[in-house]
Formats: sequence, C-alpha cells, structure tokens
Amino acid sequence: MSRPNAASCGSVITAAVATVLGAMLVVLAVQHRDGAVYPVRTRLEQLTAERSLALGVLGILVVCALIIRAYLGLGTTMAERVAATTRSASRLRIGPAVALPVIVTLSASLWTVLAAETTIPRVLGDELIYSGLGKSLAQHGSYLVRGDPDTGHSLLYPLLISPAYGLTRNGVDAHVAVQTLNAVLFSLTAVPAYFLARRVVAHGLATLVAVLTVMNPWGGFSAWVMTESAFYLLFTIFALALVLALERPTTTCQLIVVGLIVALAVIRTQAAVIPAAAIVAVLGVGLSRRAVKSTMREQRLLLTLLGALLAAGALVLVVSSVSAYSALFDGRISPISFARWSAWNTGAFALSSGIAAAVTLPAALVGLLRRSASAGERATGAATVTLIVAMIAAVGLLSATGFGLGYIQERSVFYVAPLVFTCFAFWLRHPAVRRWRLTAITAVVVLGLVVWLPSPPLGGWTAQAALRSLDDPFGIPAAIVALIVGSIIVLAARSAIGPAVLTVVVLATIAAVDQTSWNSPIAAGGSRPLAWIDAALPSGAEATIVHVDTGTTDGNACASAAKDDQQFFVVLSEFLNTRVNQTTYLYGPVGRDFLGARELELGPKLTLLDRGKPLDARYVVVDSRVPVKGRKLARLDLESIGSDLSNGASLTLWDASQPVSLDLQGPLRLTPRADGRPCA
Repeated sequence: MSRPNAASCGSVITAAVATVLGAMLVVLAVQHRDGAVYPVRTRLEQLTAERSLALGVLGILVVCALIIRAYLGLGTTMAERVAATTRSASRLRIGPAVALPVIVTLSASLWTVLAAETTIPRVLGDELIYSGLGKSLAQHGSYLVRGDPDTGHSLLYPLLISPAYGLTRNGVDAHVAVQTLNAVLFSLTAVPAYFLARRVVAHGLATLVAVLTVMNPWGGFSAWVMTESAFYLLFTIFALALVLALERPTTTCQLIVVGLIVALAVIRTQAAVIPAAAIVAVLGVGLSRRAVKSTMREQRLLLTLLGALLAAGALVLVVSSVSAYSALFDGRISPISFARWSAWNTGAFALSSGIAAAVTLPAALVGLLRRSASAGERATGAATVTLIVAMIAAVGLLSATGFGLGYIQERSVFYVAPLVFTCFAFWLRHPAVRRWRLTAITAVVVLGLVVWLPSPPLGGWTAQAALRSLDDPFGIPAAIVALIVGSIIVLAARSAIGPAVLTVVVLATIAAVDQTSWNSPIAAGGSRPLAWIDAALPSGAEATIVHVDTGTTDGNACASAAKDDQQFFVVLSEFLNTRVNQTTYLYGPVGRDFLGARELELGPKLTLLDRGKPLDARYVVVDSRVPVKGRKLARLDLESIGSDLSNGASLTLWDASQPVSLDLQGPLRLTPRADGRPCA
C-alpha cells in the first residue's frame, strides 16, 4: 500500500489551516459588519467622477511612460522586466492550497460586510417567496408561502437557507445568516472556476480567473434572499464537470453531469435550457475533432440521459403556470423583442465584466476550437459557446415576456462569467491566437451594445446603474472612457501581469460601487427593532398579518405617503420576523409586496372570514387604527426606529379572542396616518 508523499500531505495541511483561519475571519466579519461597512462606504463615496477620471488618466500615463521607456531602450526592456517579474513570482509562488482559501475568505468577508447596507428586501416579491419557503421548511417541513403550497420557484435553495430560520432567534438574525451563507456560496465559486481555468492555462492565470469570478459587480446579489449565489456555484461546478466529461467521456463523469443538471433545475427553472446546451456541446467537440460519429458513440449514455432531461424539462415548462418560459409554447414572443432584449442583456454583461473579457471572447473561442487544440481546450471551447448562447437565449425569452417586468435581467446571465474569464485568460496566455482583426470587430460590436443600453437603466442592479451612481454629468462618460482605455491597454499588452492587475482593479471598483450605491431607508444595524413580532410572541406561537386597505387617497400627498409606508411596513414585518406564517388583506391588497395573498371578508359580528370560514389564527397583526377583540401584546410605530420611513406607519400585535373579530361600534373610519399623528 503506497503512502501519500510529503508534498501532498503538506498541501492538505496547508489548505486545512488556511480554511480554518479563513472561517474565523468570516465569523469576525459577520460580528463586526455593521460597524465595518461605514468606513468602506465613506471611502467609496469619496470616489467622485473627477477623481476616478484623474486616477485613470494618471494610471494610463504611467503605463504609456513605461512602454515608451522600454521601446526607446532606456533601462531594461519590456521582455527583461517581464522575465524578472516572472522569476520573482516563481520564487514566491503560492500554490492553490493557499491561494484558493485566501481568495474565498477575503471575498466572503468583503461581501458579508457590504451586505450590511442591505437591511431590507430589494427584490419583491422574490425575496418574500424564498424567505417564506425557508421559514415554512424550518417550522413545518413543507413548502408553503403565505399558507399555500408553492413548489414552482425552487426546491433546493429554500432547503439550504431553512436552518437560518430554524436556528436563529428572530427574522433579522436569520436575514444576516442567509446573507452570510450567500456570500460564502458566491465566494466558493472561485474553487471550481480555478480548476475550470486549469484545463487551458497555468496556475497563475487560473488564479486570476478565480479572483475575477468572485470580485465583480454580481457579488452584490449575495445580499439578497434569492437563488443567485447558490446557482452561480453549482453552475460553475456543472461547467467544470461538463468539460471533464467532454474531455474524458467516462460513465462517472457523464452521470455527475446529469445529476448536476437535475440539481440546477431544482434551484432555478432557467436550468431547463442546459440539457440542450450540453447536447450541442457534444456535437461541437465532434465537429472540432472532425469525428462526429465517434464522439456521439463515446457519449451515447450522456446524450440519452440529456435527451430524457430535455423532454422532461419541456413538459414541465408547458404545464407549469409559474414558468416564464411556458409562454414560448404559446407563440406569444416577438422575435424582434427577443433579439433586442438578448442584445441589451449581452451589453450589460459585457460592461459588468470589464469589456475586455467580452471583446477577447470570440478570438479565444476560435483558438480553443482550432484543429490542433488539446482535448481540454476543445471541451472548454465547446462548453463555453453552448452555455453562453443557451443562457442568453433563456434570458432573452424571459425578458421578451411579461415575466421580465421590463428589466434587464443581467442577474440571470452572469453565471457564465467563469467561462468568459477562462477564455480571457487563455487569450492572454497565447498571443498566437489573438486574431486582431476578429478582436477589433468584436470590440466595435461590444462597444455598440454598451452604448445601445437604454438610459435610464432598466433595472437598478446592473453595472450600468452602478456607474451612473458616480456624479453626473461626468460620471458615466468618465467611467466608460476609463474602461475603454483600460481595455485597450489590456488588449495591446505583451504580458499578462499588467492586464491582470488592471482587470481586477476595475472589476473590484465597479463591484464595490454597485453594492454601496443603493441607499436603504434603514441604516446598517437599524433593522433589529423590526423583529418586534418575534420578540413579543409567546414561545412556539405564530402570527398572521391582516393588512387593512385605506382606499383611495384622493390626491392627498400626506395620505398617499402614509399608505405607501404602511404597505411597506407590512412587507418588512413579514420579511424580518420568522414567526409570521401568513399575510392576508381586507378591502385591498398590500401592493408593495408584488405577491398574491388571501383576501379576507367581514362576516356577521365583524368576524374575519378566510374563504368563508373564520380566520384560523390566534395572534394577528393589524393596522394600529383597527381594534381587534382580544388583548394587545405589542405595537410598533415605524417612525420610532429612526428610519427614513416617517409617514406614520404603525402595526399592533393582538392575542385575539376567537373567532377573530374587529372591535368596532360603528363604521370603520381611518385617519390618514396609522400612528394617529395628524398630517402637517
């Protein structure tokens, strides 16, 4: 029996120590995130458009001076400096056993700290759905949203986050736990991204790919209670598995690929397009090898299973009423609309990825799929082409339907980023495949897509919106000029070292600005009082929210603002309290939640009826203007927590007498503000 060599044991021990230290750093980041986010945000707010442009120009001048100095023969040449840098780097080489834990740790800590700015839900009603599913699984072991079964959105992600709602004291702590879990999942994507890149480039550039994978604008999605972070990690693992299966078609690899597709499908419906992409990838490898028949014969098990998954996915999309893609089979999608939205989403992704990576993509793919390419290069190229086309097509279909809500859905495209960054690294590594004419044409097309992006941005979470957060009127032009000039330096560079540093800096800056550009009405650490329902309920009890609509405001600005804040307070109370199991409404829906709810009616003796029967709830949360028969347990006026929401929202928790009834002596008349304060 052979013994593991000392180097292997040392790598394992090093990785274990780095991982433990990294976990400790993430824990510290969670504990101190509310205080740490302020200095970070303060520094970023000082990054005005003029300062950004000045720094960019200064950096460009320094680079130009070094290039001129080298070409004029003043001092060492470019080749000598690169060789010296390479020798120094080789002596200080940090292997993946250290590099990957460090990257994951720093990324998870950064996104955990920046998530402190996101104290309330940003994407409604998606975040209400996933948090509701997580709460229901933790407390009842079933997939329920507001008391009704829901298995059409995601099965795996609510299961992942359910411990956060079962093990924490209240909904605010659960929200922090989910944000931390998302940051860790997002950051762990660096690991499969590194090994994906290692199929075509060496350790150094693969490490660059790992950094770019987690240091980008899309890290801000980890602050949301949504599927993006989990899908990003699993999609990258799937991409790596697909490349390995295309490179070495073993039964184990093929079964792993199919299993990962199933796992992706139970996180997001968008994964329904992946089997078709994988089938085309197999054909692409066969074409690049000039051996289609033998390739299909080698992959017959994978093709059979993928065909079965494709048929099953199409059937689910046809019969599912919650899927955006079911509209495809009804013929309701305009080809022009599909093309326009696909182009806009591609342009937004190119901008977020720093432009240079997108510009180099076609030339890199041609190099990866050349006849003399290695098996790993062909597999990477085929997987990249098919997965990018499939994801953009899926998003184009989504955006072209009413389910797209008229927004750029960049958050449904960015999953292909590790593949794009891998191609970028390959392009940097192999000057012979750069194909300048193709790269120049691609640059014109990409810049055209970026310029064509609608203004104002359709969706506040794109890089376009993040760049707009720099001071107008110079913010957008300055940032785009810096990106374009920086991309030119990247594309014209003889060495990968400078472009790598420049790309990381650009993406890191965009990422940080994007995360801190949204001003929450509730400051970091200020949401804790909103867990008031969890704090007031007896142990093991649950509450039902009954929203009472105030009707039309007749152009009264004060009443309109009060109604808006009252609706949002209902949303916050449901989202940030673990033991709110249902939200209902009387006279009119919540509105601000963008989510369906049960409508109640008033029965005899002012009894609240749910579908004709008395409301099954002992503890109810109601507008403070509406008395309920029973005992008052707690009341919270939203203005009392010191937020920007100061228009009189107020809710009261009741231990209601059964059946639940309103305690009124006459008609219900509501003052404009729920807390009773008069309008100024």
